[in-house]
Amino acid sequence: MVDPVWAGVIGTAVGALAGSATSLLSPLILWRTESRRLEVEHSNAVALSETQHNQELERLAEEGKQADQEYRRRLISQWRDGLEKAAEELRQREYQESIDHVVPDLPNLQAMQWFASLRPHLNPSLDWVTVINVGVCYAYSHSDGPELAAEIARIEREWGLV
Repeated sequence: MVDPVWAGVIGTAVGALAGSATSLLSPLILWRTESRRLEVEHSNAVALSETQHNQELERLAEEGKQADQEYRRRLISQWRDGLEKAAEELRQREYQESIDHVVPDLPNLQAMQWFASLRPHLNPSLDWVTVINVGVCYAYSHSDGPELAAEIARIEREWGLV
């Protein structure tokens, strides 16, 4: 058997050792716990930031797409208005010809601003588009109206506006 004094000394030593180990290990345990908590918070913050960034990119892409579609709608509208004005100008010139008996110059498509923005989108296989692309002065006539209107409608369909 162990002497009660030695039992007390051993118990005190074990208690002191356990207490000092706890007091020494406690900051280490707290530091590791806090470190893991901060790692989790950091990874959550990164994930949230990436999600918000991706959502912002999607929103900006959608806004850009809408702005592009609106721009294209305005172009289509300008082209149709320009085509209507060219036809009206031709009618006025023909009316003036009937009064003055002088053959007027036909409206030059290439001099019209709306046509300049339409020209790159025209189907290059059309005969009169080839003439225009060579740089020859191209005068608007009644037969051009339906073809240009059909080209504008084709472009509108290609752009997904209808």
